[in-house]
This record gives sequence, structure tokens and C-alpha cells, in this order.
Amino acid sequence: MRDLLRICERGGDGQRQACSLFWTLGGNQVGKAALNGWEHVLVPALKNRSVRLWPFDGNIESLLQPGRTVIAETYPAECYGWFPDAPSVSKRDIKSRRDFGSRLLSWVDTNGVVIEPRLRTAIDAGFPEGEDDACDAVVGLFGMLQICLDLKDSAEPDDQTFREIEGWILGRESRPIAKPSMPYFANTDPELTDWLRWASECGELPFFIRTIAQAAFLADLPHYALLRPVLLELKRESSRG
Repeated sequence: MRDLLRICERGGDGQRQACSLFWTLGGNQVGKAALNGWEHVLVPALKNRSVRLWPFDGNIESLLQPGRTVIAETYPAECYGWFPDAPSVSKRDIKSRRDFGSRLLSWVDTNGVVIEPRLRTAIDAGFPEGEDDACDAVVGLFGMLQICLDLKDSAEPDDQTFREIEGWILGRESRPIAKPSMPYFANTDPELTDWLRWASECGELPFFIRTIAQAAFLADLPHYALLRPVLLELKRESSRG
């Protein structure tokens, strides 16, 4: 699953790992909502040229202009830690949401943010309607406001790959990209090298297994990577036998 994560979704160094956009099963998934949003909101708006899409259309400072709508991806779970003295929040517990709501209202009043009375009441009561989804939506909104008010950096990356292909999460701190692990070859594979040598010469194994084991030593890197899951399964099956 980690291989399906975009760089901005990966955790580590104190950051939570976000869910993969390619995961569409179960309650803890974001893929179906993303597909729905793209189909019914984003694509029609882009066709009408009525919005700008960050970071693909430019940096946030150039896009935020009077009369213009900018669409950006946010991650409310990370925004919870952007507020002063923010306690640990159990979003499913109304008391915990009330305690965190007091921090939200303090931030609102300190920074001169004007909110509707109904929203203030909902925050103060711990979001009794909408519960954790409503809480997430408000925290995500206030997180965006922090960036618009220059209280938080947008943290947009300079790399062209993120600006043109992968995109980014607004306010998500970029980190050095971990170097990929050493690529496998048949002669250096810690799980398979010894077995491959044995299987290549073992007369007790079926001929096709010996042939595949021998071929693994001839495969170049991309082909070996494709062959490796098959080799692991053959090793497991031969061990059972």
C-alpha cells in the first residue's frame, strides 16, 4: 500500500500518514469521495474555467486574487496540530470535541475571524450534529484560513513533479524523499539467492521450477522485479512439499 501513496501522503518525522487516494474500500477510505468530487465539482468547474487548481496552476500567492476561486487539497487531521496548545483529540467523543472547540473559538477571537452564530454554537457544543465529519470540515477550513492570513506557510514544494503530476496537500510540510532501497538481483536477494541456487540444480524439483530459477539469474533488474513475487511463491510451495 505504501507504494500507492503520493509523497505528500506519506507519514514520518512527526507527520501522520494520510490515506491513499487509490483506496476505495471500507470506512477509512478517501478514494470514493475523491472520485465523486472530481466528477461532480472539479471537472465541471475546470471546464468552465471558473476556478484555479493549486498547485497545478501556480503558487498560492499568485492564485489568491480578488474574485477568483482556488481549489486546493487539505488534510484536516494534520490541521488539528496547527492551533495553539491543541490537546489530543478523540474526534468520536463529544467532550473531546468540546474541549478542542474552545481552542478553535479562542483562535477565532484572537485573529479577528468572524463566524456565524450557528457555527459558534456548534463548535461550543462539540458538533452534536455532523459529529467528527463536521469537526474535520471546520478544522480544515480554519487551517486554510491560517494560510490565507499568513499565520501558516502553504509549504508548497518546488519540485516540478509535484506541481504538474502528483499535486500536494495545502500546508503539508515537505520532507526529503527517502532514497529507494537497494534493488534486488538474483545474486543479492536476501530472501531468495540461496534458494535459487539450490532450486537451479535440485533434481527433485519439477523441471519448470528449475528452469524459472535458472532464468532468474539471467533477468535484468526490471524483469527480476516482476519475477520476484512468483519466485517467492514457488519457494513457499516447494518448502511445503
